[in-house]
Amino acid sequence: MSNPADILRSTAIARDYAKSFAAATGLPVAIEAPGEFHLDSADLPECCRQMIAHGKTCVKCESTHTALQGNTPRTVRCFAGLTSSAIPVVVRDETVAYLHTGHAAVNGDADKRHTGAPRLTRGQYEGALRLLELFSRQLAENLPAGSNGSPYPAIDRAARDIRRNPEKAWSLTALARRAKMHPSYFSEMFHQRLGLTLTRFLAGARVDKARQLLVHTDLRIIEVAYAAGFGSVSQFNRVFSREAGCRPSAVRGLRGARV
Repeated sequence: MSNPADILRSTAIARDYAKSFAAATGLPVAIEAPGEFHLDSADLPECCRQMIAHGKTCVKCESTHTALQGNTPRTVRCFAGLTSSAIPVVVRDETVAYLHTGHAAVNGDADKRHTGAPRLTRGQYEGALRLLELFSRQLAENLPAGSNGSPYPAIDRAARDIRRNPEKAWSLTALARRAKMHPSYFSEMFHQRLGLTLTRFLAGARVDKARQLLVHTDLRIIEVAYAAGFGSVSQFNRVFSREAGCRPSAVRGLRGARV
């Protein structure tokens, strides 16, 4: 993947959102890079599909699509009366992608031949655009300009907080809410950024803290387990052995500490 649009298209949250958006509004949505047309031809009205199939996208179509691109949401109507819109994903004053939707007959403003086009009232269409604006802001908050897949600031902040306080009762839902991200999107981006699932990363952070407590304090192993955020000694022993390659008692044993 070479640009933010590619990265966003590859995520589960983007695919799920496009599917849900289409089901709720009857409109397709595509994530496009600047200067790109990525809407699936299967989502277009019959006249548009025929033009694409025969390589006959006209100058009017191309100029209409070009007019959609900018740093603010734009809506245009093509020569056939179909309405399309593009909502920019803006990061640090740079438009890195667009949410493209439309090819719809809004308030009947379309050639009657285009029976395959979605038909919406003006209010329905504006409501759909509002949903896309909210989604574009969510994407922009978590994707830096010029990103090639890493880093994501919200993910880095979450990882830093976990390392500092691994004993806290961290949850995917709470972390995603703090990052202003959908939980499944947060989970996917966390794995992409750190190379570990959230569960495995949290386990490693807690084992690191437990190791420090075992080496530098006289806390009993049961006390270390709870101080590091584990729910039970059996869980502590199992996770510690998996992550560290030995049991906690092996780290503590040479000091002759109480268990």
